[in-house]
Amino acid sequence: MYKTNINEIPYFPGMQGWFNICKSIKVIHHMNRTKDKNHMIISIDVEKVFDKIQQRFMLKTLNKLGIDGTYHKIIKAIYNEPTANIILNGKKLEASPLKSGTRQECSLSSLLFNIVSEVLARAIRQEKEIKGIRIGREEVKLSLFTDDMIVCLEDPIVLAQNLLKLIRNFSKVSGHKINVEKSQAFLYTSNKQRAKSKAFLYTNNRLTESQIMSKLPFTIATNRIKYLGIQLTECKGPLQGELQTTA
Repeated sequence: MYKTNINEIPYFPGMQGWFNICKSIKVIHHMNRTKDKNHMIISIDVEKVFDKIQQRFMLKTLNKLGIDGTYHKIIKAIYNEPTANIILNGKKLEASPLKSGTRQECSLSSLLFNIVSEVLARAIRQEKEIKGIRIGREEVKLSLFTDDMIVCLEDPIVLAQNLLKLIRNFSKVSGHKINVEKSQAFLYTSNKQRAKSKAFLYTNNRLTESQIMSKLPFTIATNRIKYLGIQLTECKGPLQGELQTTA
């Protein structure tokens, strides 16, 4: 049976969402102490979480991850050629086939979504052309909690393009859509003057910063990014204030 990575916290007993928040704060503090800065932290925005996933891809993923037998048959029965009817002026119209999405208000939907999301997370973790932020011996590449994903990159002008390519390819086969324009990033830089935008980018070179902002679709955040209900800030002082306010 396949086991999800420790980054996907909800499925590990005793783990809680604030573990991911602490992990993200650790990366932010590390970047503020680093002198040679050329990094980006991206908060990925998922488009219409439960509506886009292709059901055929979902069922194949379950089978490939070792979920078979009775469990797979039950899920397949739920999603085997489902249809929906529209009632217009009291009259039920002809049934239409549903080829994407999971059932609304179904307790199983969140689990199915996370299993599909794990395919993307695993692809990002295993892709050698996507390098995370190294803290000591640890490479922090992503932090995932259901549909809230943080991706950490070094050399973003090159590696962010690799990330975008991987996401686009995954979206084509799975229906799992990433809203790139609404995804925010911290752009870490020694340059104090930044454009009014939404991603955290860290770099020592103003030219590099300008190139990144012109080539990448992410919104560059000047102040904060929301992750798991917490407003993550670029610097330690404001971040402590945000955590105290939330608490």
